[in-house]
Amino acid sequence: MAIRTIEKTATIDAPPERVWAVLTEDVPYRQWTSAFMEGSHAETDWREGSPVRFLDGSGSGLLAHVAASRPGELLDVEFDGLVAGGQDDTTSPDAVALRGAHETYWLEPSGAGTRLRVASDMAEEHHDAMATAWDRALVRIQSLATSA
Repeated sequence: MAIRTIEKTATIDAPPERVWAVLTEDVPYRQWTSAFMEGSHAETDWREGSPVRFLDGSGSGLLAHVAASRPGELLDVEFDGLVAGGQDDTTSPDAVALRGAHETYWLEPSGAGTRLRVASDMAEEHHDAMATAWDRALVRIQSLATSA
């Protein structure tokens, strides 16, 4: 499975701490990640070294760990495998192919707001659809961060 990186940037009229809250708190996280799939959520505390299970409404998704977490600055998640029917999978060919891919968020003060940069490693066959979904997700992140 070939991996390509999606890179996106948005300027958000909110401080980095507010953008971080939108990215990591359960309720806003579910709202902005619905741009990818309804019912999307994450099971984690977002602390460095913590496991992450990115799940859809059926209990399937991606298995990862937090490689770096500096609130208001950097969140880097490294993928370890898949979750299928609620069961972790780190050994199937698809899980092994995903291992080591990253999703990284950089938050940088920009004037009175935040410059958010996102890099998301994606399987080639999902790249274009997910790049479009990221555009929708960034609009939602901006809306959630500026409406509070």
